[in-house]
Amino acid sequence: MAEFMQNSTTNDTRRGSMESVCYHSGSCTLREVRMSKRSNRNSGCLMALFGIFLGRTKGDQSHTNGMWPYKTRDGFLTSAELSFYGVLTSTIGSRATICPKVGLRDLFWVAASQDYQAHWNRISQKHVDFLLCHPQTMQPLLAIELDDSSHSSPRRQHRDADVDHIFEAAGLPLVRVPTQRSYQTQDLSTGLNPYLNNLPAVSTPTPVVPEMRRSHGDPRS
Repeated sequence: MAEFMQNSTTNDTRRGSMESVCYHSGSCTLREVRMSKRSNRNSGCLMALFGIFLGRTKGDQSHTNGMWPYKTRDGFLTSAELSFYGVLTSTIGSRATICPKVGLRDLFWVAASQDYQAHWNRISQKHVDFLLCHPQTMQPLLAIELDDSSHSSPRRQHRDADVDHIFEAAGLPLVRVPTQRSYQTQDLSTGLNPYLNNLPAVSTPTPVVPEMRRSHGDPRS
């Protein structure tokens, strides 16, 4: 019997199981049981932590394989914006470059101020419907906002007042155009011409052509 227990103890020891050794040997102590449970608990925590890292790794791999949940919009502009864009293009011609949906955070910057974060928050999540820029330098000249029925709500009016103050502080003109089923090109041209007729002059630099070096023995030298 003792030999059987010894053989069993030896086999279980090879398996590395403290609880099995205690069971077959009959010499189980409370300290050994606690050590075994603590070991299992620690190994379980390590495996759980390792599993988290494995999960992140698998997630990262799936994202790099094109699994990010992004889709391309069917239309970049709404129907009202697209209709106005066509009229605006024919109105200004090549006098300015039209940039739709420009974020205010890309258009303005906040000067040093004690309330820097508050001023930054005012522009970080807002955009303007159309921005007209100089065709050569892309210097901002004029912004245009289309005002539909949603602009009559108190919340939107408060937002519009903030936008008006931002443009006024930066010294950039902002023109608000009520949305309509059709637009008169002449009326739109009359409202925009004061900002487009006096564009800043741009000096075109003279291209420098490097002199070609001729090799020795060239009959043209």
